[in-house]
Amino acid sequence: MIGGGTAPEEAAALVGTYIAARPLAEAHILAADILGVVWVGSLDATEQTMKPKEPVDDF
Repeated sequence: MIGGGTAPEEAAALVGTYIAARPLAEAHILAADILGVVWVGSLDATEQTMKPKEPVDDF
């Protein structure tokens, strides 16, 4: 969240509210979903298929 534009204090408050205060299994599911989108791409809701991320040419 911090690298995405959220202030460190706000990110800490959100983590304290929605992650630290909840069972670890809930956070694990959310983290796995987020990492899946980062690594593979997002699910296209209209076609119900995986939409791959566009390659980034940053060399």
